[in-house]
Amino acid sequence: MCYNFPMFFRGLRVLPIFLLFPLIFSCSNDDDDSSFVRERTLRSDFEKSTENFAWTEEIEPERLSADIRKFGNVSPSVKMDKIALLADISLDEDGDVEEARGVFPSIEGFGPLDPTGTPGEILSAAGKFCSSIAAGRSADSMMAEGCLYSLALFLDEIPKERISSFVLGSSFVLGTTYEVPVRFFLKGGGFFDSSVFFLDEGGEWKVDQVSVSRVED
Repeated sequence: MCYNFPMFFRGLRVLPIFLLFPLIFSCSNDDDDSSFVRERTLRSDFEKSTENFAWTEEIEPERLSADIRKFGNVSPSVKMDKIALLADISLDEDGDVEEARGVFPSIEGFGPLDPTGTPGEILSAAGKFCSSIAAGRSADSMMAEGCLYSLALFLDEIPKERISSFVLGSSFVLGTTYEVPVRFFLKGGGFFDSSVFFLDEGGEWKVDQVSVSRVED
């Protein structure tokens, strides 16, 4: 009988490789079983140590589902960052954060165009008064008693026929009087700034005084 020795030795080389498969598979299963046991042990220990905890109720749970892509009065088109966030926060006199308010433009040399601190009745009265001045209509009925002379002086100083538009600035409280800054824009360029003072006269806001503070023509 003849033996094919090359084939025999090749078989010996192949045989140990097949014998290793059960060992590798067994080690792999041991690792999986060990991980599973560790996981169950840790979970059991955690559940056991916390089963007597007195859990508090969730604080402001709505924040978890809130849309954080926008904030307060900041437009959704504005990419939120630190600057955009600070622009929507204002502080009160004690340095505490107060209710969010809008961001308003400001005119250099005139001031901010922020009406939030002005009562609505005064804004309405100021708008009617300035619209009458700009349109060349009489504003006598809007003046407080005995104050028509102030209006006459004011009309004598301004180029009434050239007024194209106006803006109201942030008001100031002076005792029982409100001062509303107004900038009137002129046709062809230029402007003049005025201060309109309002007082409560019998439950109605009337113009107590009006004056010109600056002219750029």
